[in-house]
Amino acid sequence: MPRLGHKKSRNGCRQCKARHVKCDESKPCGSCARHGVPCSLMTWDPDSSPVAGATSTSTSGPGSSASSSTSARSAREWSRRGSYQASEASQPPSLHAIDEFQNPTPTPTFRGEESESPASSTDTFPFLTKLVHKKDASEYEDWARDLELIHHWTTDACLSMCPRDDIKKMWTIAAPKEAIQHTYLMHQMLCFSALHIAHHQAEHQSEQRAQYHALAINHQDLAIKAMRPKLTHITNENASHLFATSTLVSMCVFGERSLNALNYGGGGEPLEDLLDAFALLQGMGGLFATSHMLVLKSPFAPMLIPGTVPTPPQPIFNLLLARIPDAVAFIGKQKDIPEDVQRECVVQLLAFQDVLQHGTDPSQDSREMRLLFFWPVHLKPNFAVWARRKHSCVLVLIAFYAVALRAGEPVHWFCKGWAERVIRAVDEHIEEEWRVAIQWPWEFIMGVEAQQRGDRRVKQEPSSDMDVRMEI
Repeated sequence: MPRLGHKKSRNGCRQCKARHVKCDESKPCGSCARHGVPCSLMTWDPDSSPVAGATSTSTSGPGSSASSSTSARSAREWSRRGSYQASEASQPPSLHAIDEFQNPTPTPTFRGEESESPASSTDTFPFLTKLVHKKDASEYEDWARDLELIHHWTTDACLSMCPRDDIKKMWTIAAPKEAIQHTYLMHQMLCFSALHIAHHQAEHQSEQRAQYHALAINHQDLAIKAMRPKLTHITNENASHLFATSTLVSMCVFGERSLNALNYGGGGEPLEDLLDAFALLQGMGGLFATSHMLVLKSPFAPMLIPGTVPTPPQPIFNLLLARIPDAVAFIGKQKDIPEDVQRECVVQLLAFQDVLQHGTDPSQDSREMRLLFFWPVHLKPNFAVWARRKHSCVLVLIAFYAVALRAGEPVHWFCKGWAERVIRAVDEHIEEEWRVAIQWPWEFIMGVEAQQRGDRRVKQEPSSDMDVRMEI
């Protein structure tokens, strides 16, 4: 006796015939919808009427009616959601997973490209469409540049800071890992990297230099914005990261102001730029005093641990040490300056001498940067006030600091151009009777180049100190 509701049909789709499975003759059929493949019932004749026996309840048995109802519901669900979900109970879990991997059910395509069905012939790669979770996902336009900057950081930029292997490892491995949780550190690392690239662009690549300069400014703005609230709530968790970030900010300030001068023919007022850097370094000194012990227990401890391996000496330090006593004696003999200014200038010049002496230690690493960063930390607030008033006594100290900047130029890219800009500003504002006190710093920084340009300040042949200057 034949089964009720069963009617043999040859109107099934090609795909079901090839699989030797029964086709429910829906458009698309349930089997093709489940596998996410084109159904020939759709592609052969999409305008044809439903197959007799599959949709007509008046001429078919109960089984046909049930099939029609299921097909109608499937079609409505397909149209509404853009995908067809077959029952997972029809296959064992393992087979279902393999089947889904080989023939995944597509979803609406990325960036609003809609498909009528996963079987749409316009979707060439339905297996890729399955992987898109959000059709309206947007792309961060600078992500490739940021990856370029972090790559440059780990392969080049951070290696330029210090020759010590433990510090290189700290900046290359520990810093990026820590920066994932402390975004202000990450932004400042990217700023440093962008400035490093910009400084190494050739002179004719001014457009590229300006682009990286703009990237650096943006990342530094984001770093400072994120870091500022943390500075009033220093904790065990963020102290070392704030210290590392402030160290990078200090270097970036020198580098960014230097780049301004290169890009825009002089930049800002050199003495004002320098005093801004001094103020930042003094703030860094306060952070160091607060977090010193915490940094020593952190991944950034190598910055505070003295080196043990001998490093090449810096001959300019010995030249400065030989010249400072004469400058101290000259300042002490002056009668036409306020006593407090005179006393403070002598104290700070002797402090400069102490930092220099410490920098001659054979195992001292990054001795130029340590001199440039350590001495300004202990300057009194009045120093900046007197410097802005262009007190000649204070300008003498700044002239000697400019020689230290000159020593840093071959070693640290962010010092480039600073020495000449500062000594020119000092020469412009110092009183005539004080010029003798800055004669040696001027000659050392400007000597050969100034003589070639016929500069008015060079009145004699370069001294033997110029030979040292040309060798560094």
